[in-house]
Amino acid sequence: MDENQIHHAIEQAYQLIVEAHRNMTDIWRTHVLFTRQWWLGVGLSICPWLFWIGFRDKRATGQFLLSGFTMIIVSSWLDQLGIAIGL
Repeated sequence: MDENQIHHAIEQAYQLIVEAHRNMTDIWRTHVLFTRQWWLGVGLSICPWLFWIGFRDKRATGQFLLSGFTMIIVSSWLDQLGIAIGL
C-alpha cells in the first residue's frame, strides 16, 4: 500500500466517523432531548443541589464540599478504571 492509498483509507474512515456522529446527534435531538426522561434527569440533577443549599448546616459547608469533591474524584477514577478494563 502506498502513501496515497493509506491517506485515502484514513480519509474514508474519518468520513464514516463523522457520519456516525451526525447520525447519533440527530437521533439524540429527535428522540431524547426534551422527553420526559430527559426532564426527569435534569430535575434529578438540580433538585438535590437546591435541597442541599436550603437545608445544609452552614457551619459544615467546607466539610460537605470536601467530602463531595472527594467522592466525585473517586467515582470518576473508578469509572475510568471500569472503562479501561471493559466493564
